[in-house]
Amino acid sequence: MDLRELFLSCRSGNLKKIKYLVEHKEVDLNVRDRWDSTPLYYACLCGHVELAEYLLDNGARCEAQTFDGERILYGALTNEIRNKLRNYKVISSSVVVRDEYEEFLRKLLDVGDYSDFSFYLQGEKVAVHRFILAARSPYFSEAFKKRWSAKQTVKLQNKLVDLAAFKSVVQYLYSGRLNTLLDDVDECIRLAIQCRLPRLKDSLEAARKRATAFADNKPGTKIKVLSLESKEFQAEIQHDLGQLAKQAVPSGLITNDLFIQAPLDLPNLTDVCFVVDHQKFLCHKAAFVGRSEYFRALFRDHFREALRTDYGKGSIASRDEETIQGSEIERVMLRDVTPEVFAQVVYYVYSNSVQLTADNVYELLNIGELYLMPGLKKLCANFLISVIDTQNVVSLIKMSRIYNLPRIEVFCIEFIAKNLEEIVDSENFHQLILEDAFEVKGRQEMDTITVIDDLRYHIDLLHHSSPIAYEKHQLINQLLQNLNLEA
Repeated sequence: MDLRELFLSCRSGNLKKIKYLVEHKEVDLNVRDRWDSTPLYYACLCGHVELAEYLLDNGARCEAQTFDGERILYGALTNEIRNKLRNYKVISSSVVVRDEYEEFLRKLLDVGDYSDFSFYLQGEKVAVHRFILAARSPYFSEAFKKRWSAKQTVKLQNKLVDLAAFKSVVQYLYSGRLNTLLDDVDECIRLAIQCRLPRLKDSLEAARKRATAFADNKPGTKIKVLSLESKEFQAEIQHDLGQLAKQAVPSGLITNDLFIQAPLDLPNLTDVCFVVDHQKFLCHKAAFVGRSEYFRALFRDHFREALRTDYGKGSIASRDEETIQGSEIERVMLRDVTPEVFAQVVYYVYSNSVQLTADNVYELLNIGELYLMPGLKKLCANFLISVIDTQNVVSLIKMSRIYNLPRIEVFCIEFIAKNLEEIVDSENFHQLILEDAFEVKGRQEMDTITVIDDLRYHIDLLHHSSPIAYEKHQLINQLLQNLNLEA
């Protein structure tokens, strides 16, 4: 429903609705409809200058000399919009509002924390993580099990391996995205075949064909850069890295439907063993460091000493060594979490997926807070949003404030606005209004109550100036009078 409203609002130029969807509903501005068009394309096509600027400021992609960028530029209704697109920084610098999981994958490659393997070609070093490449490509999985098993570096002497194409394919393996010059597509296709990546090969061929046909049919357009990304690529990454979670979690704790299937023959490239109530989880430091500031601090030297000192004295973690298949790796004992809950944390770390239920969502929310995992908290929030009803809506508002999850409160207020007649007599709702009223220190005549202001805003957003909106506002006025508060 939100995506439908997003596209309709871009066509009509409803900036207020777009701001609400972006800032409160967190819609994806680079989503595509069945015609392969983005919200920015429609805003420019329909001539909404201010709206187009807002979309660009908030992460809508429009890179120069790419298929999307040139298509948006060509389809723009006026020269004013075309000039703004040409001059806008996003068109050249690719400023993107990134998803937390996508940002983790990007940084894993760009920053290279705990990288354990390097390729040398054409005089340049490319540092990588073996567990990522092994999970994503059968070619690399076999190489790390056999001929590269005892190596940390490999020199690619073959002059046919192009450095730029190699980097582009590695970028795809990490992020599910690929950027390459149109002239380098053949090299990327050759590497995709060698790495046994049939979907990438087919996508490259289709994208080149589409870009070439567009440029041939639209005078004045020139496409030099090919950019690939899709929901299918992202789902493929989550599945592939999810197999690492399956490898890490003790067999008796594997509950996620996504991972209950025939085991993959992945090489064991783990470098840390988490122990939770005698259950061992064989994982990769780079993954946990990238997903959690808590685990980033855990593996720093100053925290290591503190953990050793606190061992056995109620600390939430301690460290020593563990021997796995003849090799010593670091062992970290975790407290204040159950094996079942930590198994879901592992699923989250690798695949950005958890199996949430009414029984475990609050435990995982607490662990997300403890381990400094905002993405895990967000997944819990999305689950709680999906189960809002008249009985829990007020308690969820209070909980959202405790855990700093304003998105839950937005959906709760919207729910109340839609179902005000059923909730207006609720004692819990009355108490929430009074608490918000008393939060204002030294109230003046013009002071307002947060929850009431938000509720009125959503009523107007949903019903505009209709008789329904008037009736709901009257209900609120009467309620405030009954509570001895100024309407």
